[in-house]
Amino acid sequence: MIELALIAVTALGTLGGDGSVRGTIVSDRHEPVAGVQVELPAQNRVTWSDAAGRYELGDLEPGEHEMRFTRFAYDPLTLSVTVPTGHTLDLDVRLRTRFVVQPGISVLASVPEGRPPTFLSSGLPEVGSREIPVDVVWSSPLVGQPDVLATLRTVPGIDLAEEFATQVHVRGGSADQNLILLDGAPVYNGYHNSGILSAVSPDAISGMVVHTGVMPARYGGRLSSVVDLRTRDPVREGVQFQGGAGVPDVRLAIQAPIPSGAGVLLAGRRTTYDLVRRGYARGTEDSGFEDVLGKIELGLLGGTFSVVALHTDNWLSSTAGAPGEEDAPIRFPEGFPDLHNTVGWSTGTDAFTWSRSSEGGSEVQIKLFRAASRSNIEWGSLDEGHRMHSRLVHWGGSGELAWKGASSEGRAGVAVERLSTDYRTAGSLLGNPSPAETYALAARPTIVASYVERRWIPRDHWLVNGGLRAIHLEGAGFGLEPRLSAHYRPGDRVTVSAGFGRVHQLLQSLTNEESLLTAAYAVEPLVAAGSGGVPLARSDQLAAAIETRLAHRLRLSVDGYVRWMEDLVLVASATTEPYATAGFDRGRGAARGIGAELAYDGNRLDARAVADWSSARRTAGGVTYHPRFERRRSLALEAAYRVFRGTSLRSVFQVAAGRPASLLEAGFDWEVFDQLTGEVEFRGTPTRVAGPLNAERLPPYLRLDLGLRKEWRVEGRGPDGTITTYLDVLNVLDHENVLGRQLPSPGASARPLVLMPRSLLFGVEWRF
Repeated sequence: MIELALIAVTALGTLGGDGSVRGTIVSDRHEPVAGVQVELPAQNRVTWSDAAGRYELGDLEPGEHEMRFTRFAYDPLTLSVTVPTGHTLDLDVRLRTRFVVQPGISVLASVPEGRPPTFLSSGLPEVGSREIPVDVVWSSPLVGQPDVLATLRTVPGIDLAEEFATQVHVRGGSADQNLILLDGAPVYNGYHNSGILSAVSPDAISGMVVHTGVMPARYGGRLSSVVDLRTRDPVREGVQFQGGAGVPDVRLAIQAPIPSGAGVLLAGRRTTYDLVRRGYARGTEDSGFEDVLGKIELGLLGGTFSVVALHTDNWLSSTAGAPGEEDAPIRFPEGFPDLHNTVGWSTGTDAFTWSRSSEGGSEVQIKLFRAASRSNIEWGSLDEGHRMHSRLVHWGGSGELAWKGASSEGRAGVAVERLSTDYRTAGSLLGNPSPAETYALAARPTIVASYVERRWIPRDHWLVNGGLRAIHLEGAGFGLEPRLSAHYRPGDRVTVSAGFGRVHQLLQSLTNEESLLTAAYAVEPLVAAGSGGVPLARSDQLAAAIETRLAHRLRLSVDGYVRWMEDLVLVASATTEPYATAGFDRGRGAARGIGAELAYDGNRLDARAVADWSSARRTAGGVTYHPRFERRRSLALEAAYRVFRGTSLRSVFQVAAGRPASLLEAGFDWEVFDQLTGEVEFRGTPTRVAGPLNAERLPPYLRLDLGLRKEWRVEGRGPDGTITTYLDVLNVLDHENVLGRQLPSPGASARPLVLMPRSLLFGVEWRF
């Protein structure tokens, strides 16, 4: 059950005195594992591995001892080691991954009475935070092709819209309130079209940390969450390559050393939908995406220097016009160009980072980045249409100092950034090359931010996190963001946490999230606060959590939150168009919820149950409504059963009730996104609403997915590796889930706009 690799065992140091043990911990995919608890029980010593998987225990009594390595989502490991006298034992280990996702709060390591740990690692808890190993992307029973951000789907408090991942909603927040970071640099519009995949290839990622509650003071700029993605460290010896091919995409990643002890990583991916013939008179004329991510890492000035670049491109088109008979072709006026709802957007992030660590545990980091996004969208009908152009460029530079002590650690930093946002709309017949401009917002503010945070153990069984962030946005004002949380562990089985945090948002979206069109368009046109009346938004959150281990393999965690949001940009109360065409309302919001997670990790069966009870509301323009992403009640059950070595059966069952929706008038035809062909068959635009905003409640959403995954080891004359195949059946019960409801004609009964029927997904992955 436990796989171990002793990579090196050597003696170093000088004669005399106590001994020590140090090394690096990696996963079975050879990725460093942070937050592993390393114990020598006989000597009452404990520490944790850092972000690079490194650990060290010093001042140890010489002789033979039992050594334990434990971390949730990995099989525990116990070794018998001999600590040399006056020397250092180098001990590198490999832990075997389990499929389960780490809980919403981390568990405090047991600290012997009266003896604090050698240092605190960044893997210790924050309220509402979790670290997710990249191995979970492949081994999770979340059925479907590997995807980094899809692993968030059943995390308590996080909702991804059914069938589409274009909009991630965290604890009652809108999609633009989530910050995606790639090695500390922002990524804008981080999803491909129709939400089928996120824009970052899983082959390039080593892991991620998700903050949904009281986040550390070093993070800011978004109200709801931070998803901090970390890229792989390129290999310095040999060559590694991995990739996959499936229904929606084909991808390949290569790692190799380059001269001067440096390493390079290159990962590319593109759609396969353009290889599938389309012959529909009405439907998606064109749909596709591509992305590339590169990284170079080398030693420089006594530290590590890295360059990371991510660039993506997306396109999607559907027929415009009023709906007719089911199979009747659309007839345009003679000589008039073909008219389409079209969307295209691109994303780019480039980051330069230099860091240097000292033997005492301190670290200095300097970062420069440029992040950009551009989108062009055209929608409407023969008699009325709109165009939207959005452009964002974000430059930034920061410096950070981190330090560690015997029972505390701290971090301080400062950042200077420059934003350039431009948003324009125009109204005319679709196909007109020179439409008249109807709305425009532009801004180029400078941002200065500074922060300080500290984590310490004031007494046995207690851990406290505190921090303060200050921001100044040119044209919008000054904001202070206090963060404070406390964690109490009275025994080995229970951890209790509570905290408060304030966050401001510098950019807000002009997307109407209540429009069904945004279910297919993964675009967030962002505008900077201070331009055209765009305010500096604020969120205050109270959060609490408790985790207990009910039995050796059974764990229960419960967390709750209450949020208040002010100065939000709200488009839905001002227009039914998918994007703001003449302005927006300034409003407020509130959300509250409680989530429970029960997890069992057995020898062959791993299972999780996640239940959420939540509510959210928005108020603007004299209108109060519940947003479309609200789920009053939801339940997800997932399981993985290892039938044989390398073979597993996986299943996911999801149900959600209480989903709000607006009743649509005629003028929109819809057929669900086709997983095999990439078709998103719709024409017209769902802009006409019958009755109050989101006054309807949809029937419960129910879906069962089943999957089979098989892994083969490849050994021979060439490089060793693995080949994995998977086959998934989605919506096994063929349950008719509903996206919304529409009145086909005045006085007629409403008909449902249905989501995905029973479908297949399949693919192959490789790693050498």
